[in-house]
Amino acid sequence: MQIAIAMSGGVDSSVAAALLKEQSDHQIFGVFMKNWSDNQAEKTGACTWVKDRLDALAVAAQLGIVLKTVDFEKEYRALVL
Repeated sequence: MQIAIAMSGGVDSSVAAALLKEQSDHQIFGVFMKNWSDNQAEKTGACTWVKDRLDALAVAAQLGIVLKTVDFEKEYRALVL
């Protein structure tokens, strides 16, 4: 069985991924959601998605798991903003 874990590049999701990998016999993979790409948008301020994704990639590499990036920017703009 494959188990996906959301990874933001932050400490909480990184620790959760490490614990899941350690405590599970299943195949684990990370998912990073790209919701915004503007570096400085009027309504949202600075967007650090590139750094966040690199952090998540580094954690995934350390854990030996795949990190998939999904682009929800269109949906985020339409449904959230």
